[in-house]
Amino acid sequence: GRISTYTEEIFERDFRTQVLPGTATASLQSTDKKSRIPVLLVNEGFGVNQVIYLLAKMLRIDVRTILLEEPEVHLHPTVARNFAKSLCSISKDERKQIILVTHSEQFLVSLLTAVSDGVISTDDIRCYLSTKEKKTTTFNEQKVNKDGQIEGGLESFIEAEVEDLKRFLGAK
Repeated sequence: GRISTYTEEIFERDFRTQVLPGTATASLQSTDKKSRIPVLLVNEGFGVNQVIYLLAKMLRIDVRTILLEEPEVHLHPTVARNFAKSLCSISKDERKQIILVTHSEQFLVSLLTAVSDGVISTDDIRCYLSTKEKKTTTFNEQKVNKDGQIEGGLESFIEAEVEDLKRFLGAK
């Protein structure tokens, strides 16, 4: 039930276990809320399957700390945004600590927007920029203010994208 609640927020789909009458065979199914078309989970994309799996692991009562590496991989940008918001809700509502690594500025901005929207506070989030020079990796904390902005900006995180956007838009 809790997985279905979150999949509705993330994908606008519900998630159910279906048992074939008279058998011990069960299948996992999701249903699009707009079209009302049910689909077996095995026929969904990899992104949907990975989120269902992650939710099943995260929502276990005995799990307090979750380590995620690039949870936005294989997700449509809108779904990645919704998933970031759901992770904030899971952290707050389910009292979970989530430690994640991402290379996605969009995912990071979605988390920071949750701060500016008041979903989570600056006490609930820590951001670190990892840099590597030769054999040494350094983690520098990036302070997040109440507006969800990282002090000093995100330039080091998205400088290549900003360069591409300037070229695309014809800026010099």
